[in-house]
Amino acid sequence: MDPHLLLCQIHTERLDLWLVLCLLIYLPIVHILRYQRATSLERKYAPEGRKSLRNMTAEDAQSILKTLAELEFPSLYGFSMVVALFRTYGIPSISSLLVSTGQLKSRETASKRAADTGVLLLEFGLNKPTSERAIEAVARMNYLHSRYQKAGKISNDDLLYTLGIFALEPSRWINRYEWRCMTDVEMCACGTYWKNMGDAMEISYSKLRSSANG
Repeated sequence: MDPHLLLCQIHTERLDLWLVLCLLIYLPIVHILRYQRATSLERKYAPEGRKSLRNMTAEDAQSILKTLAELEFPSLYGFSMVVALFRTYGIPSISSLLVSTGQLKSRETASKRAADTGVLLLEFGLNKPTSERAIEAVARMNYLHSRYQKAGKISNDDLLYTLGIFALEPSRWINRYEWRCMTDVEMCACGTYWKNMGDAMEISYSKLRSSANG
């Protein structure tokens, strides 16, 4: 065999070997780095497994969801919140109220309401529950709802449905379309965060079968 061809063959085989070795090293590193935030959250908030989740606070939950919204699933998390908002329009009592207020009569007013709602969601979603900005955002939301509640145009069922949609929609989209599913810690954070929000809105959970257990 031509020495030159033999040398080329040896180099090619070595290159193939190096490529295989690099791939074998690369894949575990990618896996570790991609899951490091989820692993870190598990270690911090569930050191003893699922039983640790009962101790999760509203501030813990907000911090976890902020990580999901800004770092883990920034595109789909935000999209799922928009979907949640528009799903509420499918409830006749909610959509009829919006129509009566004129907020859905034109593209301008409809987009303004969506933008205003988005601002409030961001304010109490990205700031700690005890922060001034979050407290003011919740107070503003309650004020906007109050006159319609007093007039009997917004029911507790409407508020409870809306709360549930915002709590559940992100996990539905993330678990179906993102690169990984949400963990137990992240699911618990969704429930804890929105339960705290419901408490701040004075929503009754008596219609839920689990309400007797808190």
